[in-house]
This record gives sequence, structure tokens and C-alpha cells, in this order.
Amino acid sequence: MDTELERIQQTELQANNLNFGLLNQKVDYLINQLTDLGKEIERTKKEPKENTGDIIQVKDAAKLLGRSVSTVYIKASKGELPSWNDSGRLLFSRNELENWVLANRKESTKLTNERSSLSNMKKSRKRYSKK
Repeated sequence: MDTELERIQQTELQANNLNFGLLNQKVDYLINQLTDLGKEIERTKKEPKENTGDIIQVKDAAKLLGRSVSTVYIKASKGELPSWNDSGRLLFSRNELENWVLANRKESTKLTNERSSLSNMKKSRKRYSKK
């Protein structure tokens, strides 16, 4: 009877060892999968964000411009921003907005330069007219 019990215990021990071996294989597989996933996440973080799509909605346009959503709606309704209405949704082209920002920045720089040269002229006139 003791040999029968020992044989049963030996069989259970072998089954447990087999299960632990399979468990170790499964854990190793999962570790490899997680490592690959981590590498993929790091790779996508380093890629440029250009592939996010050119068409954006109001919230994204507001973030891009550094303005509030209501300001973006107002400027778009006045035709100051390049946009279009698609079945009730206001849409923008990311590239067009970036170009708009650059174009307006250059114009504002020109205006600032013109204003400063006008103010310099006024100062010169005042200086020479007093003498």
C-alpha cells in the first residue's frame, strides 16, 4: 500500500513539475511580448507627429493656434481663418493653419517695423523742430 501511495505522489510531483515548466514558458513568452511592446512604444514616441492627419477639428486648431475654442469659432466665422463646414462640423487643415500663422507673423513683423520707423521719424521731427 505504501508503494501505491508513493507512486501516486510521484505522479503528482511529475505533473506539478510539468505544469511549472509550462508556466515558466508562458511567463517567458509574456515577458518577451511586453519587451517588444515597450520597444514599439518607444519607437512611435520618437517618430514625428506629422502622420496624425491633416484635417483637424476646432479643439486641435485652438491648441495649434494657442487660442480658446470660442476665439477660433469667431475668427473662422469672420473668414479670418482658413476653414470649412462639413455637415455642421467646423474643420481645418493643419498645414493651412500653420501657413496662416507664419504669414500673419510676417505681416505683424512688417507692421511693427513700419510703426517703429514712423515713430523714429516723429521723434526726429520733434527734435529738429525745437531747435
